[in-house]
Amino acid sequence: MTQTKTNLELARDMYRSMDAHAFASVEAFVSPRFQASMGGQSLDFPSWKAVGTMFYQAFPDGRHVFDLFEGAGDYVVSHGHFTGTHQGAFHGIPATGKVVKCSLTMVDHIVDGKLVRHFGDFDSAGLMQQLTA
Repeated sequence: MTQTKTNLELARDMYRSMDAHAFASVEAFVSPRFQASMGGQSLDFPSWKAVGTMFYQAFPDGRHVFDLFEGAGDYVVSHGHFTGTHQGAFHGIPATGKVVKCSLTMVDHIVDGKLVRHFGDFDSAGLMQQLTA
């Protein structure tokens, strides 16, 4: 199996674990030197996990849906959307029961079988519009 294929499988398994709310499993995929860049912020693993936990508390059926999932060497690039039902408070907005969908693009850098860097970009403005419309 090529390294690119192995990295694709690792990234796919990691996002499946996230969607299953299995953050202990997610941590097994992550390097001790992990750093995430999201929304202009740099996050370590505990902070990244806290953001994910907040999302899944608000959208417990939330899941990643990928239209593009490609690997190149140590990098996995994914593009698609996150979708879920707003069932818990999110940034001060009480549960609306609305099903939301926001686009996302991510780049994951995997070295020696561990996620070292995560670059995530998602349509936060679109998400908030869906919740408040």
